[in-house]
Order: sequence, then structure tokens, then C-alpha cells
Amino acid sequence: YVALSRCTSLEGISLQEPIRPSEIFVRNEVKQFARQYNNQNTINTALTQSKADRQYHDAVKAYDKGDMQAAMDNFFLAIHSRYDIEHPLAKRFIRKKLNKVNELQAENERLREVIKQKDEEKKKQEKFLKRLATEYVIMGKECEKEGMKEAAVTNYRKALTLYPSHPEAKRRLKHLNE
Repeated sequence: YVALSRCTSLEGISLQEPIRPSEIFVRNEVKQFARQYNNQNTINTALTQSKADRQYHDAVKAYDKGDMQAAMDNFFLAIHSRYDIEHPLAKRFIRKKLNKVNELQAENERLREVIKQKDEEKKKQEKFLKRLATEYVIMGKECEKEGMKEAAVTNYRKALTLYPSHPEAKRRLKHLNE
């Protein structure tokens, strides 16, 4: 058997006497393998399983890339090839993937809160700068009363540096430059 199993052809081999059926032994595993070796049903099942595996894989990859249309298309094709979504492992996997949406919503909410805080800080800073600019405008007016035109201009410019849209500083500076 071993020698024959290694032969690539039986050309030139001759038997001294015929083989008797009692000398042939076949294991059940070999018979079963021979029956299913080219079984078209087994091949078709394997191809269908492989196709479903590929479609589920493509659905996951598309989801990970953010291509939801391709993810849904591949997911539905996979379901039609092999309905796996009710198995515990598949449920856990789907839940894990969909949980990403919850994580992103939470992150989005956190970022909105950060933006809100930053906006409040910015408003406080603008209010503070406006108050400082108003103080420079008041000092500029006092300088005008004392006849110190250059000091008044400097104070109005500082006010506009702190708060560029301060109307009184603009008006007074324009008045002094005329």
C-alpha cells in the first residue's frame, strides 16, 4: 500500500497472481471520504458558507470605513446567504459595532459641552475687554479735557485694540484725527 500510494503511475507494474477480495481492506473513514469527495451538495454548501462569510466581512469593513450604504447592502446579502444574526456571537458582534454610534453620540455631547463652556469663557473675556476698553475711553476723555491730545489718541487706540468695535472710542478717535 505505501509503495503504491507513492506511485505517480501504474505503468509497468504487473501482479504475479490476482488480488483476492479478502486481501483488500477498506476503512470506513476512507469510504466516507470517497462518498463525499466530489459531493456537489457539500461543495455548494461550502461555497454558500464562504460567500456569506465574505459578505459579512465586506459589511464589517464598509461599516468601519463609514460607508453605511455598502455596509447595509453587504449585510442584507449575507443574511440572505446565511442567516446568522440570531446566534449569540453574531448578536454580540452587532451590538458591539452598533454601540459605536452610542459612543460617538456621547463624544459629540461632550464636545458640545466643551464648546458651550468655551463660548461662555469667550463672552466673559469679551465683556472684560469691553470694560477695560471703556476705562481707556474714559481716560482718553479726561486727557482731552486736560488738553493732552496725544495721550487721548493713545488711550482710544488702546481701547480699540482691546475691543475693536467700541463705538465711542472710534467716534472720539475720528473726531481727534480731523
